[in-house]
Amino acid sequence: MTKSLIINISKKTIATLLLLFSATLIYAQEYTSTIVWDNGEKREEGIIKNGKQNGLWNFWNEKVELTEARFYVKGEIYSRTKYFYKSEEKGFLYEIKHYNYDNVLTRYKTYTSKDTSSFYAKFYYENSTLKSEGKVSRNKNVDEWKYYHEYGTLKETRKFNNKKYLLTKLWKDGGKKEEGIVYFDEKVGEWNKWNSSNDLVETINYKADTILTKTKNEYYTHTKGLLYQQNTYSSKKILLEKKSYDFQENNKYILTTYYESGNKKSQGKVVSDEQVGKWNYFNEDGSIVQEELAETIKKMENNLIIPTTTNSIIKIYRTKRYPPSTTLGNGHSVNGTDYLLFINDQEINTIYNGSYFEFEITKEGLYTIEASITKSKTINLFVKLGRTYFLKCDLLPDERNGTPSLMIIDSKTGIEETTTLKNIIQTHHE
Repeated sequence: MTKSLIINISKKTIATLLLLFSATLIYAQEYTSTIVWDNGEKREEGIIKNGKQNGLWNFWNEKVELTEARFYVKGEIYSRTKYFYKSEEKGFLYEIKHYNYDNVLTRYKTYTSKDTSSFYAKFYYENSTLKSEGKVSRNKNVDEWKYYHEYGTLKETRKFNNKKYLLTKLWKDGGKKEEGIVYFDEKVGEWNKWNSSNDLVETINYKADTILTKTKNEYYTHTKGLLYQQNTYSSKKILLEKKSYDFQENNKYILTTYYESGNKKSQGKVVSDEQVGKWNYFNEDGSIVQEELAETIKKMENNLIIPTTTNSIIKIYRTKRYPPSTTLGNGHSVNGTDYLLFINDQEINTIYNGSYFEFEITKEGLYTIEASITKSKTINLFVKLGRTYFLKCDLLPDERNGTPSLMIIDSKTGIEETTTLKNIIQTHHE
């Protein structure tokens, strides 16, 4: 005999169970909640998940201006952004503040126009001290940016110019620590380093983050800023030249240059960047060639040197100058500024500090020589075959970016100045 279990459930009980089941479904599901103002415009809107605010929630005022954006995690505020508008003009956003989960200000933006692609930004450490500040235009940092230590003092500045910027790192007292150009996240050109006493201790020349030369300075201890010795090394850490300040004057020293083998290449006295007195020049095997040079100068003075009967040579150079260097209006140093050289509108080479190369001409005639940065310098030279010409290039600090200088030099001076240049000669054929 089978027994049946019969349970009597009232209609009221069934209704209660259905209501509880529906509430459970609503609590468990994810949906968008929207609350409106009396005029029907949105007041706040966001996601409800498992009965709690979750994700992004936006809030508006009665002018339909977004005033706050909050990000929730399981009902807890993780971060928030507040928007502030000018009361006299609807929609004119002038300030944005970002806060973290502890309600500490982390970012700050101010606008001077309705164009929100340009603004002034400030970033903060977790202790609320300023971390960095500067101008942004179309998602790029522009002009000067300042970066601070967590304890409040200025750490470094970056002056932006398109795809590159001048980076200046500072000591705690505000003195320069390191400075140079960064281009596409790589160090380029001349970089200088100073010690805490504001003495220039190192100058490094870079190309695409690769060291080309490094110059180190040593100073006398009895007089601040008085150089004792300056050594310049190649990328292979080979000594290229040495300056000995035996006269205890920064503009007067004994300059010694070296071959990569370590043997002397030349030696003599320099005063105010000019060679003076007796200079000795050596072959790589150590033998002296001074008498040969003297004879060469004599022949040049008498116009007896002839390259060939079918060509002429223009020896183009820029005197090697050493730190400290004059600073241009754009913040760059004169020594570290290069420019292009053109002959009859043909790009010949880049003129940099200490450069030297030869250009061969096979046709007699008038040649236009032009050096160009922002401002150009042009000279005309009538070239006759069978002769050697010396073209001295320089950079004058009389403009924001500097002005190129071009000058045809007499043979004696040209030989004296080009002999000291250690650069590899690049011969260009027209």
